[in-house]
Amino acid sequence: MSLGEKLREAREAKGLSLEEVTKATKIRSKYLRALEEENFDLLPGRVYAKAFLRTYARFLGLDEIQLAQEFDSICPPPAESGHQPPARLLEEEEPVSLKGLRTILVVLLAIVLLFGINQAYQRLKGSAPERPPQVEEVQKPLAKTTETPPPTTESQPSATSKSITLKLSVTNDRCWMRVVTDGMVAFEGELQAGQEKSFRANHTIQLRLGNAGAVAVSLNGKDLGYLGKPGEVVTRQFSVQEGGSG
Repeated sequence: MSLGEKLREAREAKGLSLEEVTKATKIRSKYLRALEEENFDLLPGRVYAKAFLRTYARFLGLDEIQLAQEFDSICPPPAESGHQPPARLLEEEEPVSLKGLRTILVVLLAIVLLFGINQAYQRLKGSAPERPPQVEEVQKPLAKTTETPPPTTESQPSATSKSITLKLSVTNDRCWMRVVTDGMVAFEGELQAGQEKSFRANHTIQLRLGNAGAVAVSLNGKDLGYLGKPGEVVTRQFSVQEGGSG
């Protein structure tokens, strides 16, 4: 029995329609039909096709690992082509693409580093007027020094007191994510179901989720729920203006 037949037979045995499965799994019915008919070209990429298959198999009570292995045998990665000439071409082209990616990453890291240095310089530059020689001179007449220091000490905390805290809780499936706080990469990797992480920033937090339907999000204690559907890639940015003070 083929992979698609196993899925269709298990669904029909439960008396479910594709629309009912879509409501339960949040996977579009056209993708479910493509899995049952093994029309993998209709799916949005091999990674998402495999993720949809595992979710569908788990919902039907089938062995998702075994079906994933069958999928790999039916639809192997492009690099494992059996034709020798294309394989050589791929071997020659891969280093070029990898070099291009590395160049882009180096440029992006350089931009982020320069941005961080500039931000640190601006903060130091903004805090420098706190210790001019004039402050010591003004402190000599006691009556005048008690009037001048309070405005300087009160104005500075207001600039740094605002911040945002983002909490990510992986609920029902694993998820790859990337978090950038104030222009710096704070985390990039995969979390399993049941894991959670919190991030804090003074200006902005940029979030990218590879499986938005598996991650519950809260901002400054406010529950935002799920930012997308299972298997959906979502990018969001949060700022102090929309998040409030932390």
